[in-house]
Amino acid sequence: MAVDEKRMDIPRLEGHHCFACGTANPIGLKLTFYNMNDSVCADITLGKNHEGWQNMAHGGIISTLLDEVMAWTIMYFKRIFFVTRKMEIKYVRPVLIGVP
Repeated sequence: MAVDEKRMDIPRLEGHHCFACGTANPIGLKLTFYNMNDSVCADITLGKNHEGWQNMAHGGIISTLLDEVMAWTIMYFKRIFFVTRKMEIKYVRPVLIGVP
């Protein structure tokens, strides 16, 4: 991390069942988010349960991650609740499992 980068953790919402960020979902991703340099980020290493094709993350999981970080970005900066109405994705390269 560069000297000018400052990570600020965003408080989690405890107890709900959201597949991406919920703490009460036993099979969920349990994402946590943080603000760094005016960006909302989350770190994750996907495993075999998230695989689509050999050692590649399933596209549906990748779209879930994108959907969730977009929503948290709007909620964090605009301070409003937000859910996605429409999303279009063009995948440009595979996301490997087992890699942060």
